[in-house]
Amino acid sequence: NKVLALVDRDAPGSDAAEERIPLLRYKSMISGKTTVYVCKDRKCKLPVTEVAALTAILDKPDEARTKAGW
Repeated sequence: NKVLALVDRDAPGSDAAEERIPLLRYKSMISGKTTVYVCKDRKCKLPVTEVAALTAILDKPDEARTKAGW
């Protein structure tokens, strides 16, 4: 399963999104840039603001799948 959650902090009701989606709590933008948090099993990698950094994270094989031979 994959979840994509977006919060526009300037939009009305953005606080309500954090209440409905606890994963969004305590996540913030870095230097005013779009910021991506990649999380698995409730553990998040360091946030990234650059496409190349996000691509590098997403291109890495999942250790569990690799060990299982998927």
